[in-house]
Amino acid sequence: MPRDGATGGILPARRADSLDRGEPGSWRAGAPPASASFRLRGGLPVTISGPRPPQVPDLSPEARSRNVDALASREHDVLVVGGGINGAAIAAELAQQGLLVALVDRGDFASGTSMGSGGLIWGGIKYLASLRLGLVARLCAERDRFVARAPHCLRERRFLAPVYAGDAHGVFTLAWGTRLYWGLGGFRLSHRPAVFRTPEAVLAAAPHLQPAGLRGGVAYTDVQIVTSDAHLTFEVVRTAAAWGAVVANYVEVEGFHRGDEGRIASVDAVDRVSGRPLAIRTRLVVNAGGCHADALNAQAGFDRPAHRLVLRRGTFFNIPFGAFDAPRAAIEATCVVIQSAGDGRPFFIVPWGPSVMVGTTDIDHDPSALDDVRTTRDETAFILRELRGRFRLRAGLDAATVIESRVGVRPLAVRAGADAGRLAGREALALSRDHAIDVDRRLGWISILGGKITPARQVGAEVAERIAWFFPEVWGGRPRLDTRRIPLWSARGLYAGAGKGPDGGGIPEDARPDAAREDFTEAVRRQAETWGLDDPAWVEHLVAHHGDGAPAVLDRVRANRALAEPVVPGLPYRWAEVRAWAEQGMVTTLDDLLRRRTNLAQWAPNGGFGRDGEHAAAIRRAAEEIALARGGGAPAPEAMVEAYRATVARRNAWRDEAEDVPVPGGAANRG
Repeated sequence: MPRDGATGGILPARRADSLDRGEPGSWRAGAPPASASFRLRGGLPVTISGPRPPQVPDLSPEARSRNVDALASREHDVLVVGGGINGAAIAAELAQQGLLVALVDRGDFASGTSMGSGGLIWGGIKYLASLRLGLVARLCAERDRFVARAPHCLRERRFLAPVYAGDAHGVFTLAWGTRLYWGLGGFRLSHRPAVFRTPEAVLAAAPHLQPAGLRGGVAYTDVQIVTSDAHLTFEVVRTAAAWGAVVANYVEVEGFHRGDEGRIASVDAVDRVSGRPLAIRTRLVVNAGGCHADALNAQAGFDRPAHRLVLRRGTFFNIPFGAFDAPRAAIEATCVVIQSAGDGRPFFIVPWGPSVMVGTTDIDHDPSALDDVRTTRDETAFILRELRGRFRLRAGLDAATVIESRVGVRPLAVRAGADAGRLAGREALALSRDHAIDVDRRLGWISILGGKITPARQVGAEVAERIAWFFPEVWGGRPRLDTRRIPLWSARGLYAGAGKGPDGGGIPEDARPDAAREDFTEAVRRQAETWGLDDPAWVEHLVAHHGDGAPAVLDRVRANRALAEPVVPGLPYRWAEVRAWAEQGMVTTLDDLLRRRTNLAQWAPNGGFGRDGEHAAAIRRAAEEIALARGGGAPAPEAMVEAYRATVARRNAWRDEAEDVPVPGGAANRG
């Protein structure tokens, strides 16, 4: 069923024709014109059709099958290969500009780097050390736009940066840096930086810090994804689908065919769900393959790119609040970022749901081992050593205490001729996480290397510019739509529900994202109360994870109260959400559902099974929900569970290597 099929009377009817449109070929709120006249950069006058208005996206298993059919049955303007945050944002941008777009990924959406980040939408404060002020200003602007476009799942968070004796940067330096950071961000975040001039002031804000050697600290504000990076990526995929993109996960590209003029004309692929071979006709290919981008370049015959990748692996641990010797409320109130005692890199302590995310490591990763990404013993020792040195821990914190390891490989873009010897080890810590875009006009190929979650929309806009400039025959002279103030699909109703904007369309200039979210959440809470569902915490969770689709999830509970039962005791997810994701989340496997659409695999030990397998029945029931939604072609629930158990075992292999890592903690650690 359509995701917003039941609004419970909270939301007004959506109008797809009410979005603000920008330069060039600009028009404002109201129905898009049947055609528009303007000039290409070369001066040629053209008359073309406007972008298609968005529609409620269907992401059901049946829709995935139809999308696979559409991949092979029509010619696409652009095929985007790679469904991480860059690929999703590019697909959304190009679809919003009116191009016929297809988006595929060899696995699930966000199943690579985009599910292993630190979960922050940040302005790049660390780049101030290298005086990259322009980059920081751009990242801050995109951060703030992202907050406005997705207020349901992004929140401002306070970060405390303590300073210890021997740290590379003192209180004075950090104080000026955080003020500059705030200024480069246009003074838009709600809290100004603060300076803590005494250890006592720092400990009052973060009592889980070690007092020994503490000199002072500063506080600043940034933004956290309160759901997950993978969830946010899927919200961008949903937005692309709403604007007409054909999206399909588990479609692997296997080869490329060139036409008479040497340009790629079709792509060989296979649907990994059914085994069906596909021939995808396209006029242009965008390589958004993340860590696989170099391999895709070579496979396509793009043999002289200007950039290549350096791969770096980072690990975060999710640990329980009880690992720290401090009240949970105090830990939840503030994120902490310390300067690593080892090499000075930022080391984060970020409250996230019912856990605390700690890390990260930053080490070289072998390009030949992309199918075997796991935490090593040395990384485990590094994280536990940093925790022991700067935080008050309860006795017994070891690898077994860790709920889940979040490990991801980061693709960093460097010049193709860069000296490989200088890009390893400590030298790589200084590499920029900025993106690079390479174009081969002859081949009809655009390649994206590097990048982060924060500037993903900007990456999409830059790709649109490259297409308009280098491939005008593909672009077709379409008028440009200014996407900076178009909300993600699931956030449209938040502005409408708050009385902002034209029926949830473009975001008004005077809109306050936090107020829109709070007003919408209150409206949903009141509706839930009328149905006898008095649970404000769950309503907040629903709005964060489902946006303006939260009322439809509540409507499922109204129809079947058994769906209000928690999936796992102590976690916020209910069975109504599992069913909603199974039916409208393009879910194929348990890993899709438990690791990427929800956080059950990260907030409950052993991938959701529990430390002693106590949640195995819930995992089995989740498999049954997926099988029911997928219909006759789905594997049996037992087969899904066994496949998922094997996936969890591979992810947990690091624990065997970490058994002999020294245990931090104990009385000596509590200051």
